[in-house]
Amino acid sequence: MLKKELGKERLAVIDLGSNTFHLLIVEKQENPPFFKVLYRKREFVYVLGPNAKYFGIEEQKRATACISKFRELLDKHKVKNIVPAATAAFRMAKNGDSFIAKLEFVLQSQINIFSGQKEAEFIFKGVKLMQNAFENTNLIMDIGGGSVEFILFKKDKIILSESFNTGISFLRHNFKMSEPIALSEKKLINDYLEKQHTRFFEQLKFHKPGQLIGSSGPFEILEHLTSVSPLVYGNKFTRKTVLNYSNQISTSTKKERLEIEHMPTNRADLSKESFLLLEHTLLSIECIEKVCVSPFSLKEGIIAHYLNLE
Repeated sequence: MLKKELGKERLAVIDLGSNTFHLLIVEKQENPPFFKVLYRKREFVYVLGPNAKYFGIEEQKRATACISKFRELLDKHKVKNIVPAATAAFRMAKNGDSFIAKLEFVLQSQINIFSGQKEAEFIFKGVKLMQNAFENTNLIMDIGGGSVEFILFKKDKIILSESFNTGISFLRHNFKMSEPIALSEKKLINDYLEKQHTRFFEQLKFHKPGQLIGSSGPFEILEHLTSVSPLVYGNKFTRKTVLNYSNQISTSTKKERLEIEHMPTNRADLSKESFLLLEHTLLSIECIEKVCVSPFSLKEGIIAHYLNLE
């Protein structure tokens, strides 16, 4: 592991997610958010295939090719300090350890497989870079391909956090979904999500979070659809606005989603699953009045930790 204080040296974070691999190269600076992005790259690799518990040959080929490309970019940008983090897909897959070993050989660096709890902690560190006071109780929701992380916090303190294997690709591979989704299919998904999330959601009734802070997935799509640029302090949307978009996207066909104005082409397909998750959360937690989109998440939380920005 790296030392927490790296001065002006460059730092690269690699996020090996279930759907996407991210490369982010930064260096420390004096002004908020206290690091400067030198380069970022996102590749859609979809390593969480039809068999969510095993990495198939094609998935491994795509991932290896992506990591090889990242290695070339790291050399090009002369980055020595690297923090590669693998998340839900690698936690769930039976051949995760052996596959990680292959990727480590290509990357020439150790890859850390984060637990769901560790992932939630770094997501929280990323959200704190928004430099908001966060006086009231807030709930963070990070929607990934394999898992969904919830973090309840007030000011600088985590009150509750939990990771669930109910991510976008998990839903895609475990539930039948017609185009458009049938009401009976949607009910089956909501019943499953309720069974998984209810215990955690029940604990929220006492704390009454008024704001949902989202990172990744459907939250980025919200910014695209409304033509707003990411803000350091986060873009905010009303509960009603988000639910309207959720209903439109989750009940449309892929062709219809692609025709929605400003819909990112590479997000149209899996946007259905991501907005089903978002809709279920908002309808289950009625006290949430606002949805705030954080420009920072796991990658930035890792940066905050290793550049000693906490």
